[in-house]
Amino acid sequence: MNAVRTWSLAICFAVLAVAVLQYLAPPGSMEKMIRYVIGAFLVCAMAFSLKSVLPKIPLAFSIPTQYGTESEFSSFVESQEITAAQESVERLAETEINKMGISCKNIHADMDKQEDGSIGINRIEITLASGYEGYGARVESYLSETLGVPVEVMAGENG
Repeated sequence: MNAVRTWSLAICFAVLAVAVLQYLAPPGSMEKMIRYVIGAFLVCAMAFSLKSVLPKIPLAFSIPTQYGTESEFSSFVESQEITAAQESVERLAETEINKMGISCKNIHADMDKQEDGSIGINRIEITLASGYEGYGARVESYLSETLGVPVEVMAGENG
């Protein structure tokens, strides 16, 4: 509260000094220049009197962060990376199955983050559409060879 009182007192004295200066200034061609100098003086007076108050403003307004800690943010980013890689691998497997002329009902890639920061594919689980139950071994061997990861194929609605 004392800082506000000091600031307002400084502004009042500056305005009083400006009023006296304007009263003593001669009218005529120099009037515009004097108004410019007075305006600059008032701005400087306000800024100078605020220099003690400004450092305290950030303390009054704290901005909350969305995530509590850095580790929460890191785990969020890690899960997003795994999800994006998982979707990409699932689309790749679906494309390869469609090239074979076989339809699938569900594809799930089981993935996790390795110690070195890379994302590892543990296995890909595929559920074939009904009517393609007999193609399980063919799909499994083709995708295991093509993608280089273990593939588990389950039959349609019964499997």
